[in-house]
Amino acid sequence: MRIARLELARFGKFSDRSLSFPKRDCDLHVVYGPNEAGKSTLRQALLDLLYGIHPRSKYGFRHGLSEMRIGGVLENGVGTFEFQRFKRAKNPLVDAAGRVFSETELANWLGHTDRDFFERMYGLDYATLVTGGKEILDSAGDVGQMLFQAAAGVAGLHRIRERLEADARLLWGERKRRDAAYYAALDRHDAAATALRQASVSASAWQAARRARKAARADPARRAGTAAARCAATRARRAG
Repeated sequence: MRIARLELARFGKFSDRSLSFPKRDCDLHVVYGPNEAGKSTLRQALLDLLYGIHPRSKYGFRHGLSEMRIGGVLENGVGTFEFQRFKRAKNPLVDAAGRVFSETELANWLGHTDRDFFERMYGLDYATLVTGGKEILDSAGDVGQMLFQAAAGVAGLHRIRERLEADARLLWGERKRRDAAYYAALDRHDAAATALRQASVSASAWQAARRARKAARADPARRAGTAAARCAATRARRAG
């Protein structure tokens, strides 16, 4: 499908303006002009012609929303299709013979693409280009992935990325999960750290115990008393 003509009957600041794009061997047409000439309006008119005018379109400022109208001619390998789109909820599409037709019939000419796909692939504006550039750097989004695949020669990048993300979820997550390997290892680490703290003896406590042991060995009577105390404590535990 190619666009042979775009008609801005009542759209934005335009009235009864038409742009033709005749087919040539080098089938490329450049529309240029100064700022505020209406280039962005032409882009929006094309999108609205193919996929519908927004209920609260900002391009009805001159003619009013109810009077907005755009038209065009599409071509394919079989023939041409001329039609107009009105800004109304019922029967917005009319062909050159005045026949009302459906969005489904128009979708056949558009290859059943939707507005989002067409805008991302063929209707790029400055903001979309900036966003797409960031996606390429991050390898994110459909556009970024496709361009990265084409440049790097990596096929099936999306499937590879999904597998890597699945593996990453098994290892870690923003929220603690028992099935995540990282958090399971963290729990074991915390338990080991707790056991180590409980089994550890400070230097001062160890020195005090060492001094007490040395003093007990030097005093036979104290050693005997200490032994008797230990025996009494053992009997008390057993009795209890």
